[in-house]
Amino acid sequence: MSPKTATPTVSFSTLAKLMGPCTPVKQASLIRAHKYPTDGPKRSYQNARSQVIDHLVNQAPLNPGALREHERDAVQAFIASGYALPPGVAASRPTTRSPHWNFSGVDISVFPDVDLSSAAGLGALKVHFNKEALPRGVGPSMAALLHAYKTSVLGQTVSPRHCIIYEARTGALHACGGATSRLLSNVTAACQLITSLWPSL
Repeated sequence: MSPKTATPTVSFSTLAKLMGPCTPVKQASLIRAHKYPTDGPKRSYQNARSQVIDHLVNQAPLNPGALREHERDAVQAFIASGYALPPGVAASRPTTRSPHWNFSGVDISVFPDVDLSSAAGLGALKVHFNKEALPRGVGPSMAALLHAYKTSVLGQTVSPRHCIIYEARTGALHACGGATSRLLSNVTAACQLITSLWPSL
């Protein structure tokens, strides 16, 4: 099997997991999945995600009955959670041409489900559909990475509280508390780990 790219490349969700407690076996598994990607995991909730995005952007009704069982369960849980955008916040579809965030030799792909805008500034929302809840600390780290990316790479005026990770099945909401030097220190350490393991996987 040939790697997709010689340049270490990970998603911001994987980066957030590597920034927290993670066994060496899990670290290698997460990084290997990006070096030799498959469509399966990325596409397993694509229809549920598409429905929720259309609902948030266009107020389209959700139709879980049209989905596969695991996607239907996730959307039904999303409906039951009663999630709604914060008052005064509008959602739009993000561009698919946003640049990767190159940090310490690692290309970090940051793809929120919707971009958010309000009088307080911009933001973004990513919905987690998987049956497994995010490990402790990963949701806040993902929200902080959204904030750092939109601020540092895109040069936007961003509201930390509108950089949001939402777990559809549990209703857990994680917002960014603000960019900190500790975050960048943790990103640096995770990227060093990625670049050191990448050649050997």
